[in-house]
Amino acid sequence: MPKLAGSKKGDSGSTLVGAVVICAVMSIGIAGLMLSVRNTSNQESNSLNDVEAFLAAESGLLTVTDLVAAGGVNRLKIGGQYPVAPGGGASSVIVGVERPVSGDRPGFVFTDAHLKLYSIANHPNLPYNKRLEWIVELPPAGQWALSKMGWREINKPK
Repeated sequence: MPKLAGSKKGDSGSTLVGAVVICAVMSIGIAGLMLSVRNTSNQESNSLNDVEAFLAAESGLLTVTDLVAAGGVNRLKIGGQYPVAPGGGASSVIVGVERPVSGDRPGFVFTDAHLKLYSIANHPNLPYNKRLEWIVELPPAGQWALSKMGWREINKPK
């Protein structure tokens, strides 16, 4: 009967090389997986901060809209900025009123009845400020509702 096991004289160390290669490949795979998880968690955090800033800016925009609808446009100086309480969170909010320009709505001619209401939220963990704008038309005397003509969101670098 022939022997089942052959001579092992030329095989010394071959198992060690294979084990080292497998460990190196697994280490690279694990490092790649850890980087991927870290980047995903950072993106989730940034997205939550962005949502918080958006909600704070939206709250400020609704506040300045309520002020204008209640006749506060006479108290708000065109071009002035006013801090408002965002209702919680880490964002600080500034609101204001401007005259819209033709670039706000191309092809449209604005009259004195049009205003641009804006709200800027500054979140400490974002590299930009969240700005929301509404272009509104002031109602004729005796009406309470503002006619919204345009809306946009702008992320301005700090």
